[in-house]
Amino acid sequence: MRRVYPLALLLCASTLAIIVPPADPIVKGGPIVSGDLAWMMTAAGLVLLMTPGLSFFYGGMVQKKNVISTMLQSLMAMIVISIVWIVFGFSLAFGDDIGGVIGNPATFFMFRHVGTATHPALAPTIPLVIFALFHLKFAIITPALITGSFAERVRFWAVVMFTVLFSIFIYCPLAHATSHPDGFLASAAAALAWISYDVIRGRKASALGACIGAVVGLVAITPAAGYVSVAQSIVIGTFSSIISNVAVYWKSRSTLDDTLDVFPCHGVGGMVGMIATGVFAADVGLIHGDSKVFLVQLLTLAIAAPYAFIGSWVLYRVTDAIIPLRVSERQELIGLDITQHDETVSSRGVRTALEALQGELFGRPDV
Repeated sequence: MRRVYPLALLLCASTLAIIVPPADPIVKGGPIVSGDLAWMMTAAGLVLLMTPGLSFFYGGMVQKKNVISTMLQSLMAMIVISIVWIVFGFSLAFGDDIGGVIGNPATFFMFRHVGTATHPALAPTIPLVIFALFHLKFAIITPALITGSFAERVRFWAVVMFTVLFSIFIYCPLAHATSHPDGFLASAAAALAWISYDVIRGRKASALGACIGAVVGLVAITPAAGYVSVAQSIVIGTFSSIISNVAVYWKSRSTLDDTLDVFPCHGVGGMVGMIATGVFAADVGLIHGDSKVFLVQLLTLAIAAPYAFIGSWVLYRVTDAIIPLRVSERQELIGLDITQHDETVSSRGVRTALEALQGELFGRPDV
């Protein structure tokens, strides 16, 4: 019965698309500013590339027998979140406010009232549809990042279900309660800091370390971009990289199960970036004698982190009760590419041997 759920839900969304008529925007902002429009379209395209880029990044960090599965999990986030965002996700994130914690799902339901006109509050100088699609890219990349923490060990459809639930109950409320940013130079400083700190710890400078450090820098500068100077971005990149490197080391000595160090890198890096924004923000940062923004950042972190952690844990349990997330030990041994997708990047000879091993030792796995 579970096999029909994905198609049934998609058919429901398709039916709604037929039943619910399109509608023009209810409110309109000012005239479109061509420069703003050009940049936002460019930025949306660049952010879109993050997800396939992430799939290759994660795919290169796992065992060969799990490459396809790992990459597909990122791409599935792009597929399913796009549908959710159009149906009611954008409304939950940016619809009319309900209690300061969530948007009205009816505001932009099925992308009604989302068109090429500007919006006075959300997109005063660009079409609202560009604003919506730009934020869609972040709604996609967020759950895609999470897949690295349980890479090589979870069932495909369970991941898809968790991704949808996370988007609805964690991402959209937090997106509604907070808002935008994006950035660059901190990446270079973070990459250099990561490999330099590795050398101090007696390890060799590595390409993987440089890549991870660069990603941490991008994560950390995201909340601060547009609010700090170029020189200050180097400081943020350097310290976020070192702190995340230490967090990875601590995690490796614990029993925490995080395959690709998602929390120590993306989670901790983001936290450092939030705090650094309160410290360095132009005119209103702590270094300028104003503590208000700094305290707001700390309060936001104190609320968002526990909410995301507890909410994700609850959704994990809900998903696991419906579709067991963890694959069996034998499926993990064979690899998720074959057990979940019947595909492999290995040569045909290797694949044949794996399939023979699978059939001889275990019989057909329960996929």
